Order: sequence, then structure tokens, then C-alpha cells
Amino acid sequence: MQRGFIQIPILIAILVGVAVLGGTGYFAYEVGQKSSVKTSEPTVASTTTDIQATATTSVSVSDTPQTPSQTSAPKQTSTPQSPNSASGRKILSNSEIIKRVKPATVFIETTKGTGSGMIMDASGYILTNAHVVWDVSAAKIKLSDGRSLSAEVVGRDEIVDLAILKIVGASFPAVTFGNSGSVAQGDEVFTLGYPFGLEGDVSFKEGTISRRISDGDATYLETSAEIHPGNSGGPLVNKYGEVVGVNSAGYGYSAQGVNIGETIKLAIPINVAKELIPQLKGGRNIVIDHAQYESSESTGGGSNDIATKAQCAQLGLARKEKEDAENPFGGTTAYGYSTKLSTCVYGRLYLSELMSIGSFLFSGQIWDLLTGEQVYRTDPIMWNKSTPKAELDQLESKQESARAELWAVYNSLTK
Repeated sequence: MQRGFIQIPILIAILVGVAVLGGTGYFAYEVGQKSSVKTSEPTVASTTTDIQATATTSVSVSDTPQTPSQTSAPKQTSTPQSPNSASGRKILSNSEIIKRVKPATVFIETTKGTGSGMIMDASGYILTNAHVVWDVSAAKIKLSDGRSLSAEVVGRDEIVDLAILKIVGASFPAVTFGNSGSVAQGDEVFTLGYPFGLEGDVSFKEGTISRRISDGDATYLETSAEIHPGNSGGPLVNKYGEVVGVNSAGYGYSAQGVNIGETIKLAIPINVAKELIPQLKGGRNIVIDHAQYESSESTGGGSNDIATKAQCAQLGLARKEKEDAENPFGGTTAYGYSTKLSTCVYGRLYLSELMSIGSFLFSGQIWDLLTGEQVYRTDPIMWNKSTPKAELDQLESKQESARAELWAVYNSLTK
């Protein structure tokens, strides 16, 4: 009996101990919950230690719903990151870009031809190229939803090649202008419009920014995204669906109005347009000699001078690189657009070594880069290592005359 009595108090003591420890654990959890909001109280550190020291209490804490402050950090680290830029703008898929820009891209038809444009705001102002509406004061606008509306030409600047039209109405879908100053070589871009004057759905082409090119004070964006006749005036947009340029021209060698081979596609930077828009809305009207444009029912005007010059520069540089590689002696080179011949010309002084007979040959030539035909050539001058000095002096004088003659002819063709 005495042994049993002694065991009973021991059992009671154990139960009391468990109860006390359980109460302490519960108290620690309660204090931890209350003090988690006020992290400056010193009880947080001590009660946190108590929670970690009690296995049963630790389990109960992890299964209990936590407060927002306790769970915010883990949620942030586990949330998948969206494909957005560092600026916070969302990068759009091709279908999203089309959905955003297509409703504001319009088909423009005049008595002179056709082209494209973009609605700038809900009130119905439309931005396009000046050559799309040259020599007219009104146009017919077809929206992507099938509606046809009449438009008035509000303002134009044919030097910059921009114009603004106005359709009557409200709540029109509009494009969003971006910043063409931040556009870099290699950036993805997309063109929208109505190539070759074909009505129907809006055409969508993708490409990249090839480079920026300048002609005096004018700057253009060259792109690999297709810009065909009829695309003129349509939007060039970035991967965020923002307009960064106005599709302006495509230039290349053509036969019967059809471009053959590689063409240069150019767009006017939207920042240029943004500076001019207030004046165009106010009636700015600057026109030039319309004879420089080629009227066509499906092109809506002619190509820009800058496109022609850019094409000639590209062809000339390619020809120079090829001949430099073939001729180690090289020679002075020039290339550009000939207004007199209406083609790209290439002038070069050639100095060649004829290894078979140990002689040297000097000549000057001008070529038509589009046809490959020779336009002009100086009389060749030849000498060898055994030529007497007196005769070499005379040949040198002839070279100077031939050199001056060649560049005089070249300048007369390109001035």
C-alpha cells in the first residue's frame, strides 16, 4: 500500500508538470501572436525561443493561419515573374500588339492613290505621310471595323512628309505614342498598314531596327520589317504596342513598279511627328514641287529622297568593299544619287599591278550601280619599273589631269 501511495503522488506531480509546461507553451504562442504586430517589444525574442523549444507547440504554430505580415515574404519569392521590362511596361505578344493597334490603323483613299494612317486620339485626328494625301484636300477613310468616313486634310508638311486628317465623330480607338529616342539598333518592331493598296484586313509584319540614318537635319529609322507601297503613313510599333515611327518609304531597284531584291525600309521617328503635330492641327501647310512624286493608284505617292540616297549609299559601300578586297592598291571612291541620270552612281580611281608583265595601270571609271553599266571612263595610263624618270613625270601629270576630269564628271552627275 505504501508503495502504491508513493507512486500516486509521483503521477500527480508528473501530470501537474505537463499541465504547467503546456500552459507555458500556450502562453508563449499567445504572446508571440500578439507581439508579432509590435516587433519592438522585447517579449518577441524570448517567446520565440520558447516556441522553438517546445516541439508540440512548434507544430501547432505552423498549422495555424498566419497574419499577412508573417506570410508576405514567402509569397513574394514564390510568385512567377511576368515578362515585363525594367520600366514596368508589359511586353506584348504579336496577337496582343495587333489587338491593341489594329483598330486605330486606317486605310486612306484619295483621287491620287491610297495609303495608311493611324488615329491619334478619340476625337478622330489621323496621322499619315504628306505624300499619301498630296494635291488633295479630302480623303476617304476606312476603319478596320468596316466603317467608311470622309476626312478633311487639316495640315501638311511635305518637307518632313507628315500630314494630319480629321474625321467627324467621337470615341474612336487610338494608338499610343512611344519614345523613338530610346529605340536602339536590334530592337524588335512591327509595321501595320495596307500594302499595295489592298483593302481587307490590316497587314502585320515583324522585324528589327537596322539603324538610324540622317540626311542633313532629317533622321530616319531603317527597319527590316516590310514597308511596301501603301504602307506609307501606317504605324511602326515596338514590343509594348507603342508607336515609335511613321512608315514612310521603301526603296530598291524596281522594274515596272515592282521592287527587285533587297529594299531599304524607312520610318519617320515619332518624336519628330510629336513636335510637329500641334502645328499641323493648327493648319500648317508646306508644299513642295509635286513633280518629284510618282503618281500611282496603288502607291499613294513616291519614295522619299532620303530613301534613294540611303539605297545608293548602301550599294556604293557594298561595291567599294568588294573592290577593296579584290584590289590591294585601292583608289579614291565616291558614290551617291545622280539626279541627272536618276540612278545610283559609283566613281573610283583604279590603280592595278599587272603581275604578268610587271606593269602598273591607272584609270578612272564611273558606274551605274543599278544597271551595272559603265557611265564614264578616263583613258588608261600604264608604266613599269623600267620607265625613265622623265617619262614618269609626264605620266604623273596625266594622272592628275585624269583624276580632275573624273571627279568633274562625277560632280556634274550628282550635284
